[in-house]
Parts: sequence; structure tokens; C-alpha cells
Amino acid sequence: MSMGNLGVVLAIVYVIFGLLLGGNTARADEPSASADPVVMPVELFFKEMQLLARRVPVGNTKLEQEDSLKKLREEIHAKFDGVILQYDARFESVDWRNDLATIKTRSPIRKYKPSSRLPFNITTTQPLAIPASREEAGALQTRKPLVFRGTLCFQDGKWGAVGRPPKSQSIFWIRSENYKQVVSIGTFITEDYSVSLGDDEIFSMHPDQDAE
Repeated sequence: MSMGNLGVVLAIVYVIFGLLLGGNTARADEPSASADPVVMPVELFFKEMQLLARRVPVGNTKLEQEDSLKKLREEIHAKFDGVILQYDARFESVDWRNDLATIKTRSPIRKYKPSSRLPFNITTTQPLAIPASREEAGALQTRKPLVFRGTLCFQDGKWGAVGRPPKSQSIFWIRSENYKQVVSIGTFITEDYSVSLGDDEIFSMHPDQDAE
């Protein structure tokens, strides 16, 4: 093969590799405009939480346990803050008072006994409260599953309505078999969420959109 032909072949190969490697490859810092948000189902959330609890060693002395508890909370923040969680649940009851429908559902987490393999006791906080008229609250009694989707935020050591933003929803309260002396490892709340009946959204709270 002459040097001229070799040059042509190399040029063609270069173009082909350029198309394969760079032509349709987006940079890591360029988000895809068509990408849908990644949603974590509650079953995966439960599994990942228990794995995390087992992965962080528990200290032996009181001071070591204070350090390991701090590390555990840091790991929870790093793993779950900003994650979009979704679960389906069946209605148990709906009450209405002061323009709020308070909804009780079955727990989206299957009943289990905390153990060394499942150290976290993850309790669904109840009830779920959303703005509604009395008529709207009455219409919520249905066989359709309630679908809850929210962006997670973990609060260290807090539970119930104490210390959380007034428009937020509390989702899960976390305790641990490894730290029985600690009343609460923390609480997962959300300020950005939606509530649907089947495919029909009945309420949503999106602070970023509301601010625009």
C-alpha cells in the first residue's frame, strides 16, 4: 500500500472512531434534557437502609457509639437526601377538620421484626394531611391505591411535628436495634411531594415551582 493510500485509510479510521466515541456522547456535566427523574420504590429504600445500618460498625464504648451514631447519620444523609421515593398504600380511614383531610393508610413497608440482619425499625408516620374540602375528603374513600411520591430529607434525631417545616410531610421515623438507648435516629420528611389516587393526582407541593 502506498503512503498516499495509507493516509486516506488512517483518515477514514480517525473519522469513524471520532463518531463512535464523541459524536453522540454527552459530557457528564451536561444533563440530558429528556431524562426522567430516577424514582426509588419503597422496597429498595427498605433494603438499602438495612444494608447501610449493617455497614456502619457500632462502637463498643459510650464515646465510640456517639461517634458511630454520628457516622451513621452522615451516611444516611449522603445516601438518601434528595432521593425521590414512591410508595403505594391502601386506605384505612379519612377524617376531615379545619380544611384538612387526614388520611391513614396501611404501611407501605411489610411487617417485620427488627434484628441484627434488619437493624433499623422503620415506622411509617401517620396520618398524611392534605388540604381538602369536606366533600373532597369524603370522596377519598376509595379502593384505588394512594400513591405518594416525595423528595427525601433526613432530620437527625427528630420525629413527629417537632422541628420540621410547617408545610412538610413526615414519612418515616427511624429507630435502631443497635442504638436502643436512642429514642430516634431521625425522621425522613419531604417538602416536595405529590399524592395521587391511582393515576389521578389530588395534591402536590413543589416549593421551587411555587416560588417562580
